[in-house]
Amino acid sequence: MSWGSWVAASLGMGVLWFVWRVRAVYLQNREPPPVLEGARLSEEVREVVFAERAPEDDPAFQALLDQVAEGQGMEAARTDARSVLLGWHRLRERGIQPAPEAADEVLGVVVESYFVADEGAATHATPITLAVFLDGESLYHHGAQRVPAERDTRTDVLEAGHLLVVAASELEDLPPPGPRSTAVLNNGRVRFTFLTPSGPREVEVNLDRALRDGGHPLHDLAELSLYLVGLKRGFPREKS
Repeated sequence: MSWGSWVAASLGMGVLWFVWRVRAVYLQNREPPPVLEGARLSEEVREVVFAERAPEDDPAFQALLDQVAEGQGMEAARTDARSVLLGWHRLRERGIQPAPEAADEVLGVVVESYFVADEGAATHATPITLAVFLDGESLYHHGAQRVPAERDTRTDVLEAGHLLVVAASELEDLPPPGPRSTAVLNNGRVRFTFLTPSGPREVEVNLDRALRDGGHPLHDLAELSLYLVGLKRGFPREKS
């Protein structure tokens, strides 16, 4: 990412951070609203988000699966990380585990939280899900709606997505892999799931605290996630 692009990204994150703080102050004394069951992602969509189901337009998946099994997964992940993660998901189902040197590579990140909105006398919380992969591809769902609906190939979105996964790969002391959680989130919590060849690794934190504390281990990841969500939703930002 160029210096101009980085400055523009920082300005964009600053605007989104201000919006987030205004909402946090407004909501801080209110009871956390329940997450609407009807707005949660379907399991079929979640399997795609977590790279556990092949995209319908991926006829070359079996060849890629062979490539992953032969130890060439990291090279392939630079151009199609989601399929590589799916390959490892299928291989683990067959009892095949990645080599130690590949097991901890972060090839994608899923960020789950919720968005609070008032609708008349009712307050609703809609789950939001951002999935980002090493090749820059990203998927964002606001409730059950994908935003934007089509594949997002904008340069700034691809750059921000790649940067987010690179930042995640530099984290230390990730938890061991385990089954992905289906629990709802509230009280300002956000769940980061790091997608690795050995399986998903989850960390839950208070998003507001991670954003305010510059020394928080997930501070940069939280800022980049918020910035990328803003790009997905079409928030305006300064041009480089």
